[in-house]
Amino acid sequence: MEKSSDDMESRIFTYKSKRTGITRSDLGAAIQRSTSSGLIVGMYREDNEQLPLILKVENDSKNSIESISNTGVWPRMGSASVPLKEVVENIDLSWTNSVIQRYNQQRAITVQCNPIDVNMSGTTLLSLVKADIEAIELPDGYSVMWDGEYKKSKEAGEATGIFFPLAMLLIVLIIIMLFNNVRQSLIIPLQIIGVAVGLFITGNAFGFIAIVGFLGLMGMVLKNAIVLMDQIKINLEKEGVIPFNAIIKAVISRARPVILAALTTMLGMMPLIGDAMFASMAVTIIFGLLFATVLTLIAVPLLYAIFFKVNAPQKINQ
Repeated sequence: MEKSSDDMESRIFTYKSKRTGITRSDLGAAIQRSTSSGLIVGMYREDNEQLPLILKVENDSKNSIESISNTGVWPRMGSASVPLKEVVENIDLSWTNSVIQRYNQQRAITVQCNPIDVNMSGTTLLSLVKADIEAIELPDGYSVMWDGEYKKSKEAGEATGIFFPLAMLLIVLIIIMLFNNVRQSLIIPLQIIGVAVGLFITGNAFGFIAIVGFLGLMGMVLKNAIVLMDQIKINLEKEGVIPFNAIIKAVISRARPVILAALTTMLGMMPLIGDAMFASMAVTIIFGLLFATVLTLIAVPLLYAIFFKVNAPQKINQ
């Protein structure tokens, strides 16, 4: 039925256009001149920029049916205009989608919202509404896909998961080459445990931003531990101190630099705790450094003494 109606309108337009010499392009140009978009009739060059020359009809009632029906249509080969109502059978105004959004070549509708709490992260908001939205029964051919921060975090997490084991392997290999000892390499990564505690206390999710902070935290933590282990090695090999005293002297000499370096970084991250986007990263770095500093000065020397079977002497030599 719709097809026959369209064919009839096409025949009516063809019949009337033959009498007036008006084509469909002439009709489209007339409508463009009478609407807000205007008709581009040329280009004007100013320095290195090209500016369009737009022809518009000044008419206060250009959006009314009467105004559109009386719009003059100029035939390309003619010398006089013809009212639009003399060219077409009827004129109707109706709403339609000006832009049809597509995703992967399929029609798509993007649903967005603003949370009441502006400090709420996308992951937290998703956990509150995901079950209810996915419970909605959709007609055949329709599906729901989560985009935005969730999709980007998921893709970034998958990409990180592919290369993260390789990065950890390279870090371990570098530490082994640095100390020429496997046991020392096993001591250093044991101190990155404060991240989970911080995220649990603050209620932040371990998303992509937190992963970025975790990767940066690893460099800071490993640097302090490596410096402490290297100081123990220097005390043993170059100064000839017994193992127990070498550990004590290394902790005393490196305590202030390690604490001050961690404190400055933690204070620098404090302003980001209230930020909706970077809060998880700030919490990861702050709590991670807090636990790592304590473990660097206490657990690392203790583990070193256990792994290398260092016993306290009967009398500590100064």
